[in-house]
Amino acid sequence: SGPSSLPQRNLIRSFELGLPSGQDVAWAMGVTPLNDDEIMIGKAVDEPDTGDVRGTIASIPDLSVFQGNCPLWTYILAEAARFQEPVKIPVQEDMTITTPRLGPVGGRIVAEVFLGMMYGDNDSMLNLEPHWQPGLGPDYQLKDFVKYALGS
Repeated sequence: SGPSSLPQRNLIRSFELGLPSGQDVAWAMGVTPLNDDEIMIGKAVDEPDTGDVRGTIASIPDLSVFQGNCPLWTYILAEAARFQEPVKIPVQEDMTITTPRLGPVGGRIVAEVFLGMMYGDNDSMLNLEPHWQPGLGPDYQLKDFVKYALGS
């Protein structure tokens, strides 16, 4: 029952659960939230087609209820679209794409979920080796940790 559109279902669910807005979460984290005119609605792609981006949350009359009160999941997507970075693709030819990257709010939520899971797991590296540090120095990335965990 209810709408078949996942975004519509998410909006209804977040409203019924009383989830805070993206701006409220940003303020609670001590991060200056995006302005309404920075929250783009649509696909975050390198070269958007006309139909890929509808505009900002402030420019779409149907969404005026969300001005200053953007649903958290929409806010995280809009934040990621603003933090795009070029990424080399590991293929035969030299290829780089621009891809969205989690911003301060989305990145912190994901990081805190991972940390919570690791602290809650008695067999995790954080519990078994709390003073372990990567041997590769400050440029150590998640992919390096995965390689380490797989014994590569």
